[in-house]
Amino acid sequence: MTEEIFMHPIDRLRSVFPEQADAIIVPLADDNQNEMLSQRDQLLRFLTGFSGSAGTLILTRTNAHFFTDGRYAIQAKKQLDSTLFLLYDIDELTPKAWMKSYLAGKTLSADPWLHTVAEVNMWKEIGVTPVWQDVNLVATIWPNRPARTTEDIRQLGEDITGINPIERAAQIGSNLPAELDALFISDHAAASWLCGVRGTSVPHSGIARMWCLLHRDGRLDKAYTRDEALDLVEDSLGKIGYDPKSTPAILGNALHKQTERTVHPMADPCLLAKARKNPVELNGFRETHKLDAKAVISFLAWFASQQELDEQKIDQMLFHYRSEDDSFIYPSFPTIAGAGPNGAIIHYRATTESNRKIVPGDLVLIDSGGHYVAGTTDITRTVLAGSMQDTSFDLQDYSTAYTAVLRGLINISSITFPHGTTGGQIDAIARAPLWEIGQDYPHGTGHGVGHGLSVHEGPQGISKRNHVPLEAGMVVSLEPGLYIEDAFGIRLENLAIVREFGDMLGFETLTLVPFDRRLIRAELMSPAELEWINTYHAHVYHRVVNNISDEKVCDWLAIATVPVENTPKTPPE
Repeated sequence: MTEEIFMHPIDRLRSVFPEQADAIIVPLADDNQNEMLSQRDQLLRFLTGFSGSAGTLILTRTNAHFFTDGRYAIQAKKQLDSTLFLLYDIDELTPKAWMKSYLAGKTLSADPWLHTVAEVNMWKEIGVTPVWQDVNLVATIWPNRPARTTEDIRQLGEDITGINPIERAAQIGSNLPAELDALFISDHAAASWLCGVRGTSVPHSGIARMWCLLHRDGRLDKAYTRDEALDLVEDSLGKIGYDPKSTPAILGNALHKQTERTVHPMADPCLLAKARKNPVELNGFRETHKLDAKAVISFLAWFASQQELDEQKIDQMLFHYRSEDDSFIYPSFPTIAGAGPNGAIIHYRATTESNRKIVPGDLVLIDSGGHYVAGTTDITRTVLAGSMQDTSFDLQDYSTAYTAVLRGLINISSITFPHGTTGGQIDAIARAPLWEIGQDYPHGTGHGVGHGLSVHEGPQGISKRNHVPLEAGMVVSLEPGLYIEDAFGIRLENLAIVREFGDMLGFETLTLVPFDRRLIRAELMSPAELEWINTYHAHVYHRVVNNISDEKVCDWLAIATVPVENTPKTPPE
């Protein structure tokens, strides 16, 4: 073997450092900016060992600067070699701010497929000049890089999508700005939605790998490879719209190159239309959550009966119970099952090395979900290992924190708000009970959810930075949390539909799984909060119990949904 085989990938990347570049940027991204990447596209993981879903590396000739967000701060410290990498939390220092300070007037080597037009425009605004790579530099030093797998693309029926794809394309095309002849769609999720298809190009997602040119009359030209996408762009004529936020730089450059074409940067209208689910899609979500509730409740009943297990077993059993339903396709993301201190790692994934044994009395954060034929789920419950009837555990360390997180979820689930309200405006409502005990959490309160596409979908979201108005038909997560490093983590998550309540908007809760009553301190809750949790539990019981044939699971559900205070409540209609 040569000496190069034993070099760290960072040193091997420096060995191919372009002479004309001052730095190399490696994003955690593919040519669609997907959050979840195929094995072939895990360039950043190969270089660094980081397995999270948000990160950027800027490599200079002397240092390796790694940026991630608060969700992965603990994880990055554990996974990255501190002697090789300088770590930054983007809440404190963004890559843009760092580049403005250290790369202004300098050059940055980059793969033009992995950075969008909008990102490159930002570089140029702060004085950074891109040096484009003809071949991805990381790929040149990655031995035995996985091949791209063959994709299976399936057409959905109107019983799932609620509309014929020809009609959907005609609707979007006819509403294009008057000055356009066509729209180039680079976002694969938007293209999949527009064409009524689902694919397997991205793990844990129904996104098909495709680009489209949508004409005003609804005609669609499609491309399935990078070469075909370039041909599609180069052959297009007239006045073409495109979204700089989703279009790779190489395709943006090609759009601007042709003199017989006029280009118009604009927001992709598919994104907002896709976020507003139609009645058929919403009913699919409702039915899917009933199916998922049966699986998760069956799992929780099994979990409560175990005297000893481990984190990886949780993943296996959730998959087992979901797979019992024929409409289940695959998990909507890798299961997060963190016991004790692992629960404080926000997007933790158990490995053979980290896999923690679980015993009664342990606090376990379990975040999981599934894609079903008619919809997508995402649920987090933090539970105490052991029987629901065992009250011998000392819960003082957990129950105050758990109750504050639950109150945050109840607060945001209960509000109504005027049309035009953004997720950024209501984010604080979920945080308020955490602030009361001097705590907060380093992630957004919620994200949009795709219909059999990506479980994380924009443009809507509930976070400090999101300024997109919430609209009826959108599906979002509601998920406050609390994380104490090296101790425990708590997150409680439901999915909800934004819907009209009279002249206002509010949330219709989709998720139908009880919370752990042993961790709820009723004396810390208001009468309205107690009424919400008891009404919710009654609703869960009556909606789900008839779908469960296992008597032991039904018995567990009955115990789990006993009122927190001994006051009878009327189930919702």
